[in-house]
Amino acid sequence: MNNAVWEGIDTHHGKNIVVRNNVILNVRNAIVIVSITLAGDAGTLNPPQNIVIQNNRINKQADYVRLKLTKSERYKTVRGIVVAGAKLKKSRDAVYATGIQVLNNQVENVQAISVYAGGIVVENSFGAVVFSNKVQLERSGRTNYNGIALIINNKRFLIRGNYIGKITMPTTGVIVFRGSQNNGEWNNAKWSRVTGYRSTLTKNYRDVKLLPNGSLTLKGAKLITQIADPNGVVVRNTNKYVFQK
Repeated sequence: MNNAVWEGIDTHHGKNIVVRNNVILNVRNAIVIVSITLAGDAGTLNPPQNIVIQNNRINKQADYVRLKLTKSERYKTVRGIVVAGAKLKKSRDAVYATGIQVLNNQVENVQAISVYAGGIVVENSFGAVVFSNKVQLERSGRTNYNGIALIINNKRFLIRGNYIGKITMPTTGVIVFRGSQNNGEWNNAKWSRVTGYRSTLTKNYRDVKLLPNGSLTLKGAKLITQIADPNGVVVRNTNKYVFQK
């Protein structure tokens, strides 16, 4: 609680770790699973492997009440859950974060200060599963820019059964590509066109609301049937990109 600078839970080059059933409130970067940063702007290396992030609660109102804690601009959260493999820098290829599972977390009130942040952010991953998460369903906060963001170089991902409420300041949608090379191919071809080859989005909903008893309602909610990149290239239901209702 109340960390205005660093992370709530953090690993650099973590391996075979389960992050489960934690409560994080008023922390700038709530859960961060990333690589090791090299000096001299040379990028990163040694990405995380086999990480499960499950059943965590970030900035849930009931936890504020239970712990008698108040929200504060001093302690605002700017990143919810972040997973990142090794970055492309100085002509090095990316090295993917593998075995990543982001499951059934509730993420609220992420006041992102960049279009590359938001509720759940995944970068340089291979085979990541983002399943049954809830992002900004409560009325008592706001999440900016992105519910779920695929920043760059994500391959063979599965985004399934996630529930997203109101995202403020959206420029493309609640599930977005925010960078190039999310092409799904094995290699790291450096093109900007997004295809999402052999990746799947299925049964994700936006504009979901919470009932007073804490359960979800899909009344007025919409099935997410497209994902867009920042250049306005919308990936729809094609033979290269799988959407399942």
